[in-house]
Amino acid sequence: MIYSELYNFGEKKSTLVVMILKLTEDRDGAEHVAMRIEKPEEAESFAEIFLPEFYCRKSYGFSEQELLEINKYLLHNEAIIWEMARGEMINAASA
Repeated sequence: MIYSELYNFGEKKSTLVVMILKLTEDRDGAEHVAMRIEKPEEAESFAEIFLPEFYCRKSYGFSEQELLEINKYLLHNEAIIWEMARGEMINAASA
């Protein structure tokens, strides 16, 4: 799980909780990461985003501008997210 503070949501400073849900591999061997992003101060706000496509499957409570800022954050931290996803999923499988 990754915690991040984003300052670009208008005038409001907001903390995001970024959770890696699962790492999958398709039949061609390409990896995909399913993630859930939440705002702790607004329990009903969430977004489900998939990497490497940056595809938002579902979202509720985030504005279009906020989703763009979240995608920007994910893009800047993509390498770290992939490393964490591979490490967390390998550790979970071996436990």
